[in-house]
Parts: sequence; C-alpha cells; structure tokens
Amino acid sequence: MQKQRAVESVTLERFGNAACRILKLLQARGKMDERQVSRLAMLPMKDTRELLQALSLHGFAELQEVPKSADRAPARTFFLWYVPIDKCYRVLSRNALRALANIRQRRQEEREKRGALLAKSDRLDVKENASLLSEGEHAMLRELQATLYRLGRAEMDLVELIIALQ
Repeated sequence: MQKQRAVESVTLERFGNAACRILKLLQARGKMDERQVSRLAMLPMKDTRELLQALSLHGFAELQEVPKSADRAPARTFFLWYVPIDKCYRVLSRNALRALANIRQRRQEEREKRGALLAKSDRLDVKENASLLSEGEHAMLRELQATLYRLGRAEMDLVELIIALQ
C-alpha cells in the first residue's frame, strides 16, 4: 500500500492531478484504449493523449498492441494503455537512489565549501567561548546547520521510500 501511495504521490507531483487520475483509473480498470481513458477520466482527448505519452515516457504507463488480423495493420489494431506496476516501482526506486546520491554529494559540497568555518567552530576554545565567532560567522553557521538538517531529513525520507519499494 505504501508503494502505491508513493507512485501516486510522484505522479501527482510530476504530472499533476489529471495524470494521477489517469494512473488510478488504469490500475483499477486494467487495459483501456485512449477513448475509454479520456471518457472515464473526464478529460479532453488531446490532454489524455499528452498525459499518457508523458506517463509512458517516464515509465508509468505502457502501450500494448492487440491486432484484429494477422497483418498487424495499424488501422486494424487496438492500442491499449496499462500501468506496469512493477516497472513503476523499479523506476521510482532508481530515481530515489539517484536523488539520494545527489543529496549526499550536495551535503559533502556544503561541508567542503564551509570547511574553514566548521573547523573554527569545532575548536575547543570557540566551543567554550562562542564570542570568538563574529555575527556573520554565527549567521553562516546557523544557515549551514539548517541546510545540513534539511539535507539529512530529505536523505532519511528517501531511505524510507527505498526501503518501502524493496
């Protein structure tokens, strides 16, 4: 259930409410053609087609060809959209791992950028007497700590998502 909520949440963030509605519809009803999706999602055909293409491009929807005859002519073929849920989980997991690596790299860069300030604030004499830091250094240190906290929080959230997707 948590996996499903993660897929819906990412779809909502990236593609919007209509795409999330299409995704839920395809999961509930199974394979459907564009007209059915458009009608049941209560969206214009143009918007439905664009959203399905976007979902397909990012691995959240796929198209299956069902020929009416052996010659596989496009005019005599049904094109059905569906959600390959296992692929969605893999795509989401891969994206989360990539984001996790980016966050860790960003945290390292933040520490390196402010390395001198961190070294100064870690000195024993500065820990005992905080007045050795200027107001500007205090502000930069608070800003750095807030940034590192947010990055740590985002990292924990991503780790939870990755564990849920396993």
